[in-house]
Amino acid sequence: MGSGGRGGSSGGGGAGAGGGTMLPATALAVRLADAILSRWPDPGNLAGEKPGWEYNHGIVLRGLQQVYLHTLDARYLAYIRRYADENITSSGTIDIPAAHSFDNIQPSVLLPFLYQQTAMAKYKTAADAVRARYETIPKNPHGGYWHKQTYPNQMWLDSIYMGQPFLAQYGAVFGTCGTFCIDTVMKQTSLVAAHVLDPATGLLYHAWDDSPAGMKAAWANPT
Repeated sequence: MGSGGRGGSSGGGGAGAGGGTMLPATALAVRLADAILSRWPDPGNLAGEKPGWEYNHGIVLRGLQQVYLHTLDARYLAYIRRYADENITSSGTIDIPAAHSFDNIQPSVLLPFLYQQTAMAKYKTAADAVRARYETIPKNPHGGYWHKQTYPNQMWLDSIYMGQPFLAQYGAVFGTCGTFCIDTVMKQTSLVAAHVLDPATGLLYHAWDDSPAGMKAAWANPT
């Protein structure tokens, strides 16, 4: 954990907690992180009218996590913790809607990190609860997780960057996931890639609807 101030960010040549080079105070990532803290002192306001455990907050905070690991500036860790503590009770309960949506899972990638930094049991309890949700996520006929409860059989690229990093981090940090975490990450990533790749360009389409013909979303090829 950083001890306050700029931590190790001013030297630029040491190793960060993430194993990479320490960032100097002039680095663009550090300047952006500082601008975020200045403009939104309360991390709960990062997404405007969208409060709670939700990806618009989580993506920004995931970036701040990386800046922290390469500066050890305690302000960034405190900012991430403030967001988590605004949404997690002292007993480790997160207010996540019952209906599945990877939008509401994405910030959970911060939980293993916070547990590593603080050793506070509530972050592991919260992470365990999120991990358990993966047992009940609905799947399309090929075994791909639906992106949301309201999008039957649809698998999005968003499903990968919102849902799979948490499993990878959970398995790596807690070591209690057996092969489920890494197998799931590999399966879900490979499955969506196999169905959204455009062979003409090598790029990926945004999503894939595995519903039967005639039931697909308006954006999907009906066949």
